[in-house]
Amino acid sequence: MRRILLAVCLLWSAGQAATARPLPDGGVTPQEMVEVLKAGGYPVEMASSNGAPVINTSVNGINFGIHFFECDPGGRCQSMLFSASWHIAAISDARMMEWNRTKRFGRGYLYDGVPIVEMDIDVHHGVTTEALVSDLDRWKLVVKEFPVYFRR
Repeated sequence: MRRILLAVCLLWSAGQAATARPLPDGGVTPQEMVEVLKAGGYPVEMASSNGAPVINTSVNGINFGIHFFECDPGGRCQSMLFSASWHIAAISDARMMEWNRTKRFGRGYLYDGVPIVEMDIDVHHGVTTEALVSDLDRWKLVVKEFPVYFRR
């Protein structure tokens, strides 16, 4: 009986944790993304780039930015770009093309010899907070694997 009660409690708490809050159509506001980041324990620093909002944050010691695009006057943005860069010596164009050919998520390129990886997120037609957490989880895997891939 105790096992059944424990199982029911665990299922109930898992359901509570997985409750997703839908966000309105038309995109995500930087503040909504800040709330998702803070709930996940990410540090948050607001900034801007060319007048557009940017959130600077990090995961596992890796700094990255979340750039917002196609924002309406109310601050709801239709897309986001996760972006990180490293100082890894001597990466060839061929090796970067191999990354892009073999990896589904995380587009890589060299900018003045600095390797950068980016991942676009389209939120124009609405999204849930759970979906944003999923995107962050996918991004964590990309930024974890990217520097390791080029050190082999």
